[in-house]
Amino acid sequence: MEITASGLERILSYYQVMPWFLDFLYCFGSKDGRDRDSTRFSCFRAEKTLRDVKAGLDIDALNRSGRRYQLCYTLKSVDPKPESNKPDDLVNKAWRIRSAVVYHQFDVEKATQLWILGDPLQGFRDLIQEHLHEDKIHSNRYTNFAQSLKSSLDAHILYAQWATEPWIWHVQSSEEIIDRIVSILGY
Repeated sequence: MEITASGLERILSYYQVMPWFLDFLYCFGSKDGRDRDSTRFSCFRAEKTLRDVKAGLDIDALNRSGRRYQLCYTLKSVDPKPESNKPDDLVNKAWRIRSAVVYHQFDVEKATQLWILGDPLQGFRDLIQEHLHEDKIHSNRYTNFAQSLKSSLDAHILYAQWATEPWIWHVQSSEEIIDRIVSILGY
């Protein structure tokens, strides 16, 4: 789903999202999708407030204690480009690097969570629909602090798996290309 700048500003302000998240979203800011220099590097930022909570962060009506941790990070994954989707032909596949941005906020007193995910190719949306589909029963996963924390850690593992699994095929493709070049040169 696309969002306007003013809509994003409202959401990030309402949920008191840490400013670094905007820097991570920048990698999706190019209008034509070609200027992706900011996607070369991965980033991770964390912020925690566990004591000495400012009065403005403790909002009981919104189920917020102000005692929370926030983290955001970028992930890189690879996919074969659609036009090179030839089965069992890793050597001739063209690969694209995909970026995704994850923001997670966890209130340690109320055990509430907030997730904001940025992925222009919507791989996360498919992943979430597969694992957190509305037909599955999740209410029993959030009945206490430990279950809520575990579910958030499980989601981070799921996102890491999404990012790491395809890299083996990209590396194998690169090795086959190098092997072909080396054999042509007679080494």
